[in-house]
Amino acid sequence: MVEREGYSSTDRSIIADIIKRRYAEGWLLQIDATLLYPVKDWEHTITSQDKNSQNQYNTYKYPGLVPTPICNPGLEAINAVRNPESNNYYYYIHEDDGTPHYATTLSEHNINISTYLR
Repeated sequence: MVEREGYSSTDRSIIADIIKRRYAEGWLLQIDATLLYPVKDWEHTITSQDKNSQNQYNTYKYPGLVPTPICNPGLEAINAVRNPESNNYYYYIHEDDGTPHYATTLSEHNINISTYLR
């Protein structure tokens, strides 16, 4: 998941920490890449139908980890999970150019979405 969600080694280590914390605290992971795995199209635009789908890879609907890997992780992703960069974020998005934006609260996250994705 970290491989598909992060775009750089720095980004991956921050995202690894976010995912680990969300998992440890029992949150839904809400990882877009897990929605794309069953579709087999990494360029697919995620819809509300995808987020409501009844499949084991839907981390918007089902808690915990998915049943299988969704891709082959590279060394950067493996190292990021082994040594995540400690942070206080719970949310992240990427602009179309790959620039990451992090947030500690849902309110901040929604502002990032409005600012950078619309």
